[in-house]
Amino acid sequence: MLSWITWNPSRVAFTVPFLEHPVVWYGIFFALGFLASYMLGVHLFLYEVFSKTSVKKEMVVDQNRLIELCRKYPKLFDKNQLNIESILPLLHKYIKAKILPLKFFNHAILHARKFATAIIDQLTTYLAIGILIGARLGYVFFYGWPSFKSNPIEIFKIWEGGLASHGASFGILLGLTLFIMRRSKEKLKFTFLHVLDVIAIFTGVIAFFIRIGNFVNQEIVGTPTNVPWAVIFAQPFGGETSVPRHPVQLYEAFFYLFLAALTYMLWKKNKVKMGEGVMSGVLLVLLFSFRFCIEFLKEHQGLVIQPQHALQMGQILSIPFVVLGLTLALRPIWQGKKLYKKSQV
Repeated sequence: MLSWITWNPSRVAFTVPFLEHPVVWYGIFFALGFLASYMLGVHLFLYEVFSKTSVKKEMVVDQNRLIELCRKYPKLFDKNQLNIESILPLLHKYIKAKILPLKFFNHAILHARKFATAIIDQLTTYLAIGILIGARLGYVFFYGWPSFKSNPIEIFKIWEGGLASHGASFGILLGLTLFIMRRSKEKLKFTFLHVLDVIAIFTGVIAFFIRIGNFVNQEIVGTPTNVPWAVIFAQPFGGETSVPRHPVQLYEAFFYLFLAALTYMLWKKNKVKMGEGVMSGVLLVLLFSFRFCIEFLKEHQGLVIQPQHALQMGQILSIPFVVLGLTLALRPIWQGKKLYKKSQV
């Protein structure tokens, strides 16, 4: 006889004193996902700031201090060319090659970190708003519209649950668009696809924490199964029966963590060599192809698509993102052929 895991933790982590407001584990994991992504984003954008050669002067708090420090390395820096324009490209090269310790220059280049933090603060604000609005509206229209259309005030009760990851993906694109529009008037500019590639790295991190939250909350459960690692959810959020099921939340969580590691390695090794948008395209194809397949192991969700339908709503919504991903991934090849044809004219 198989001995499956019975999973029945409390959905409430703690209650806020005096307010008597319960804080659920799902909300905590959701916040942890944003925090981890924020910290990773600061690291990523610190490099992105240094790569923008047109704003090198803005990246130094004390230029005299930097020149003074570089004088201590006469073999690396020409004393007759100790100016900001010549120092910073070499400094970045030497630090990257671990010839010079970054810690030694912290006082001189502290402003770069602050600037990177300011950028990720701004980006996080737009993305957080876009994700929350997109995820909620995605759930409303794609999964629960028959219920919400008769009682639209329920749409605003986001604290009662009901978010859709596909809607969150649309929200990311909207938030990024607003961010790019905001930065278009500033000196340090980023293209839409360039920032989308950076976002691709920590998208998997957020998704990992969210799915762990779903697991703790006993929601989005899998179909019944007899596999040895099956989990019996004692109180499924959707009211499903307590039988051994695929822990699909964990399948997704660890796949998303793998995607986060993969995209980070691609960024670190290739950076701009792949072409803007390629890494985002790879992520979209892998993520939503996996989402399409994993839906076969999930219980039916939502009121819009009936259980007897050939495809789940999550599968239908994944198809446009796979197409978008293929378009981005193959875009450099298409552009290369286009340029080649022009050169032959």
